[in-house]
Amino acid sequence: MPETISVEPSNAMTDIDALIKQAELQKLQMEMELQFQRNMALFKQFAKPIYDQFFDYTPTELKIGTDSNGYLNLINTSDGRPVYSGDPEEFCKNQVDSYAKNPKWFKVRHATPDDDYFFQTLFLQELLAKYQDQINEQTGDFSNPIGVLIMNGCGLGYQITELIKKAEIYNLIIFEAHRDSFHACLHTLDWEPIIRYFQRPGRRIRMFLGASNEITINRLRTFSLEAGLYNLTNTYIYQHLQSEKALAFTNQLRSQFHLALTGTGFLEDEQICIAHTVENMNRNVPVLRTTEPLKDLPAAFVVGNGPSLDGLLDTLREHQKHAVIICCGSTLGTLYKAGIVPDIHVEMERTDATTQMLLEISDEEYRKKIPILGLNTVPPESLAMFKNAAVATKSNDPGEYILEHIFGKKMPSLVLSNPTCTNTGLSFAIELGFKEIYLAGVDLGMRDESQRHASLSQYNDQTSKTLNAVQHQQAGLEVKGNFTDFVKTTQILDTSRANMEVAAKNNPHINIYNLNDGAYIDGTKPLHKEEISIHLDKPSDVVERILEHSFESPSLEEWIDTKKATEDYVQPTIDFIRNLSMLKNPKTKKDVQDELDRIMLQVNAMKDSQPVSYWLLMGTVQNYFTLINRICLSSKDTKSMQENYRYCVTMFDQLLSECRKLLKNNLLRLHSDAALNHTQQQQYHNLRKGKTV
Repeated sequence: MPETISVEPSNAMTDIDALIKQAELQKLQMEMELQFQRNMALFKQFAKPIYDQFFDYTPTELKIGTDSNGYLNLINTSDGRPVYSGDPEEFCKNQVDSYAKNPKWFKVRHATPDDDYFFQTLFLQELLAKYQDQINEQTGDFSNPIGVLIMNGCGLGYQITELIKKAEIYNLIIFEAHRDSFHACLHTLDWEPIIRYFQRPGRRIRMFLGASNEITINRLRTFSLEAGLYNLTNTYIYQHLQSEKALAFTNQLRSQFHLALTGTGFLEDEQICIAHTVENMNRNVPVLRTTEPLKDLPAAFVVGNGPSLDGLLDTLREHQKHAVIICCGSTLGTLYKAGIVPDIHVEMERTDATTQMLLEISDEEYRKKIPILGLNTVPPESLAMFKNAAVATKSNDPGEYILEHIFGKKMPSLVLSNPTCTNTGLSFAIELGFKEIYLAGVDLGMRDESQRHASLSQYNDQTSKTLNAVQHQQAGLEVKGNFTDFVKTTQILDTSRANMEVAAKNNPHINIYNLNDGAYIDGTKPLHKEEISIHLDKPSDVVERILEHSFESPSLEEWIDTKKATEDYVQPTIDFIRNLSMLKNPKTKKDVQDELDRIMLQVNAMKDSQPVSYWLLMGTVQNYFTLINRICLSSKDTKSMQENYRYCVTMFDQLLSECRKLLKNNLLRLHSDAALNHTQQQQYHNLRKGKTV
């Protein structure tokens, strides 16, 4: 009897426990399904691509379920192991607490520019002379406003809520290599308060779900235009989980983060662009137009001035009758000395140094045999030195919209055309329709740092005034080599390589061959010169036919003078500068951040309605705000922060005053006419000291 009594209650209790557990699981399942539906409705309204990706999604590697301890967890479908070793909510809270004490922050150093030519440079020198040591001592501090937080791995997402509680995050970028994981967090996390948090002015959230490392990093490179360079130079990375894919992304991000910090420009640079663009149009220089390129073009060699060119000069001579030789920038001097006349010369730089370089490395008789292709920004004097000339529209540049206004239609822009002239040469070759392209002397890296250019290059000529003035960046990076394990490179050359990779991947139908003992360029094919196989001769008139077919001359009804250019293009910029007033007495670092965001939003609002003004202002505002923000963030206390901010704003007001004078008085001044004499330099140096000019 006792045995019967003892057994029956036990079975009854077990059944009750099982029923309770089953009911709890059913309730949990219903709650998760309800949360998923709410999140789907939210993303359908605010982020339709995420809704489209997950509304009918089936996970394969990771699924949401309960672990052996009864916690809701991510479970590996292959072996049933949970991703989180304990309570995921507790894990996320502890992880955020630990991270806040020692956040991972990208330290960005600001090099002092040594060129006194532009007055903006002098203002930046002034600030760095005063604050560089303070900036360099800055470390990551989670009590400061967070410009950008890159979260690597979303998991179940509980950490996002905890991070928002602890810090003022202005831009959140979520990289999740495992889409299964994000699908799970749609069931566990209420995304509405998170989305609402980042809907406030100056706040943004961007998600890369299942995207490749390359796509994510390339998108990050354009993020400074959207969020402000001052935010990107205040970037933190939060590693949530330790999967192989997540760690690979972190490593790649660390090695390539510098690619996101380039190419902002500044107002004086854009003024030169406007002046050169207008003058080139007044001179009736043809512009690349929207047409289908010629078909059945021969092969093309895009030739740079790297050390590999030494071993490829005979290859160029051998194939000159087969292929179009496109010479880039200073390479002209090397080909001139080697007795090779290219079919096309390409230039991209807008300063008068381009003209001086061309005079120094070649003679008139040689240049008059060669047509030149340039960006619309190239000095008119440089274009006039050649047989004939044509230009293409530089993307992300005020000249792009001036040409659109002149021609009454959108002209095709030459994308990925910088930072080196070989980028321009490759972009031209692609846009003109070449389907077989060989890169020669386009090293973008070096085995020996002392050998950066071809032996015949004027860079190696100690008597060269122009080229010896060029400052070489230290080759502090290592990248995969084309014919070796790795080569050394610089940030500029590495950016050039990255842009060529994007160009190659955007045009998979084009065969691009890398002949160089330099950097490996993903998307191109490593090829030894002995393996080149070109047999058909190029038509003798192929370049003339390309120029006639692909370029269109402007039809100006009247000469564009300063008055007309001001009225048509830059008056909104002058008005914006005159009316701009910044906050005078911020109480906190957050106030500074909000003020920078307020003005940046005003500048960004011009992009569609007043694009010339946008590009004129964007670079200068970006550069200066980056320093203001770093100076304020690195201030030790509120009092010093306020003093530093007021000093920076006073300098910024003076800088904008000089910008306004330039646009009002010298809008169409060519760069060759703007060379500063000693008196002007001294005036600007006085300006740096806060004196009246």
